[in-house]
Amino acid sequence: MVKQIGCTNKLRSSLLSSTIILMAQLLTSCSTESCAITEQDSLLNVSANFTIIQMIAPNEGWATGKGYQMLHYKDGIWSAFKNYKDRSMRGMSMFVNGKGWAVGQQGQILHYQSKCWEANDSFVLSPSSSDGPVLSDVQMLSENEGWIVGNSGFVASYQNGNWQRLRMPEGFEFINFYATYMISSQEGWIVGSNSNIAHFKGTG
Repeated sequence: MVKQIGCTNKLRSSLLSSTIILMAQLLTSCSTESCAITEQDSLLNVSANFTIIQMIAPNEGWATGKGYQMLHYKDGIWSAFKNYKDRSMRGMSMFVNGKGWAVGQQGQILHYQSKCWEANDSFVLSPSSSDGPVLSDVQMLSENEGWIVGNSGFVASYQNGNWQRLRMPEGFEFINFYATYMISSQEGWIVGSNSNIAHFKGTG
């Protein structure tokens, strides 16, 4: 299941108090067929509690969080994306080549490429429900390899274009995982609720 979220709408920002409010002139940089926000030459009021920021270069970075917005900073200009499912995001892992991933509430997994965010979460969701577990963190070791962790013992690995949920030992379904740090494709760590720390060490 792949759904388009929207292309960039370039804007200049101003910081007001502890909540970032962006009041800006929209200059759409893509066709209206692919953009979630199609209104041109109007003001966009972005009010959100941003909890995640990742700078991938001195002149480029990303921010997201609980306000349903994905913000991209490039050469002094912020670009705003509207999350089509209106779900808060919890983790982000971006590359300097214009690609990356973000995860969040209700099993949401977003993939960024070609200047647009797309949903890539169908494998998380059950056939009878549109909701999945809260996904707390994503770490990409490369474009072709990465990890996601979340509530209810959720751990998934990304290999050559596909996410696959891992089968965890009995009892892990009662653990909410909050963060992961992989040293390599064969070794890493996951931390979670109730003082749990899991060490992953693969073979071969």
